[in-house]
Amino acid sequence: MSKFIDPDKETLEMLAKIRKKHYPAFRKAKIITIMRNGRWSKYGTIHIVTEEQKKTGIAADYILTLSNDAWKIFTAKQRRALIDHELAHIVRKETNKGIKWKLRHHDIEEFNAIVQRYGEWLPSVTKFRKALEASK
Repeated sequence: MSKFIDPDKETLEMLAKIRKKHYPAFRKAKIITIMRNGRWSKYGTIHIVTEEQKKTGIAADYILTLSNDAWKIFTAKQRRALIDHELAHIVRKETNKGIKWKLRHHDIEEFNAIVQRYGEWLPSVTKFRKALEASK
């Protein structure tokens, strides 16, 4: 079995719907989507295609890689959340030379144990809690 395979039609349609609904400013971003087979420590990643990669013929701005093993067991909601999560990393910057695509980091990065010991010591932890409460 190949390490990387193409996503099915349903996956690409889900990606297109999420992009249209939540990321209209990114409609010009070219995203290649691939599925990764086998053991992997991640559910998905998104990377910027480097200038070197573009010179080898990769005609895209980003490569979205999804774990095929996780995809098989995820619910539809989990699949949508994973795609949405990875797309949330995209940043569009306007420059004098045109559009520049970048990646942004997560809004929160903290350990559960630290939050258990110190509570909402970071503003990002408080914002995260409020976002969780609003999603109910």
